[in-house]
This record gives sequence, structure tokens and C-alpha cells, in this order.
Amino acid sequence: MNRPTTFLAHRIATQFSKAAEIYDKVAFVQQEIGRRLLSRLTYMRLKPQYILDIGAGTGTLTQALKAQFPSSTVVGLDLAFGMARTLQQKNISSVCADMHRLPFACSTFDLIVSNCTLQWSTDPKQFFSACQHALKPNGILLLTTFGPDTLKELRMAFQQASNKPHVHDFMDMHDLGDCCLKLGFLDPVLDREDITVFYQKLTTLLRDLKKLGASNQHPERARGLMGKQTWQRMLDSYSTLCQTSDKFPVTYEVLYCHALKKPAHPDQSHIEITTCRL
Repeated sequence: MNRPTTFLAHRIATQFSKAAEIYDKVAFVQQEIGRRLLSRLTYMRLKPQYILDIGAGTGTLTQALKAQFPSSTVVGLDLAFGMARTLQQKNISSVCADMHRLPFACSTFDLIVSNCTLQWSTDPKQFFSACQHALKPNGILLLTTFGPDTLKELRMAFQQASNKPHVHDFMDMHDLGDCCLKLGFLDPVLDREDITVFYQKLTTLLRDLKKLGASNQHPERARGLMGKQTWQRMLDSYSTLCQTSDKFPVTYEVLYCHALKKPAHPDQSHIEITTCRL
């Protein structure tokens, strides 16, 4: 087992391990994004022999990849032991390891997929470097992550109520593209879309985030319990910002990225991709 090397990685792994049993009940946004990610593969003429799903969680996307590519060997990788154990229980080939230190030989996979995982990276450059190492020449990296407008309503409401950050930081799309290029991927293609979910109660949103294991990891976040006055100021601010009293909108900015590892020889790049705007 490739254990996390930092306290933050250990904290994230612990939270998601605890969430494994109930994750599927509240991860409807991540599951929808996974379906949209998978649909993009239908426009790529791929016959991958080996596929890696990084941040596989409970294996929803991993199983879908196995169904779409029945002749491929699909491996699910997750940092959280509880998630990796769930994969094993579903008879999915699984590895419990850090996405920054993939425990595979060079040029192992034809396709690496990662859905809603990169936002938890402690070092995105190291993540892309690890993917470069594990991909075969001409191999494809296809991923989603959350952009800075994710949970923007909650972020603004807390800013009105407290001087401490209460929402996790997310990577900008341009930084994501730059990171791909600097690590040697060819012509990364990026786009974004917003998904808005409406909650009847704000407490339900916060409860779902907690059940997901997706708590605030900002280094300057407040420690300890939130005071009642701060909580009430946040609720009042959220209602004012959203201009509604019966539902609370929650925005998820979804970033999509696919990139190609350089071929062994420049004239060997032959993968055909049809661009489609979802």
C-alpha cells in the first residue's frame, strides 16, 4: 500500500474512508459529472488495453468503464482505504495509493480517467507528472475537477459572516491547462460548465458535504465549532445573495480536460478525436 505522505493527504484519506458506506447516497453531482465524462469517450476512437481510474471512490465510474470497454483491464485507485475496500467488495481490481505517487511501471496505461478528484491534490504538478509516467506514448488523460466558482454562494455568504475561509479553494481552468503543458502533455483541450443544485435547506447542503467527506481544507480555515451568531449571519447573507427564501441554489463549476501524452516518435500520433460540446 502506498500511504499518503503529508498530514493533509492523511486527513483527506481518513475523511473519505469514513464516507465510503454512505457516499453513493449523496454523491449525485459527482455521479452526474462522471456520466458526462464517460459520454465524451464515445467520441474518441479508443481501444485501450489498460485503463486506470484515479480517485475511483466506490467504483461507479470504474464499473461503467468496464462496461464500455469489456475487453480492457480496468484498475480503480483511491487514497482512502475504505473506498479501496469497497472496490474490492465489488470485484474491481483496486489499489489503495496516493495519486501523486502512482505505483505502476512506466508506460502501463492507455487511458487514465479521473473524476472530481484533482481538487484534493496537494501538488497538481506532481499528479500530472505521475500520470505522464504511468501513461503509454499516445495515451490519453481525461479528467474533471471543480473550478473556483464552485460553492460560490456559500463562499460569499461566509465572507459576509466571518473573516475566516469556510470553503475549499479550487483550481482555475487556465492554471489547469498550463499545468498540463508544463508537464509535457500535448494540446490539452479544456472546457467548463456550471451545474446548479437547489436545496430546500442550507443545512442539507452542509450535511451532504460532510457525508461526502468534502470538508474545507483551506490552510487558514477556522478551527473549532462555529458560533450561533456567525451561523445566523451566514444564513441571512445567503438568503440575500440568492434573492430567494424558499430554496438555496448551489453552483458547481465543472472543468473538463483531456490531453495526450507525447508519442514515442512525432509521426506516431494517430488518435482521432471528434470534438463535441455537451
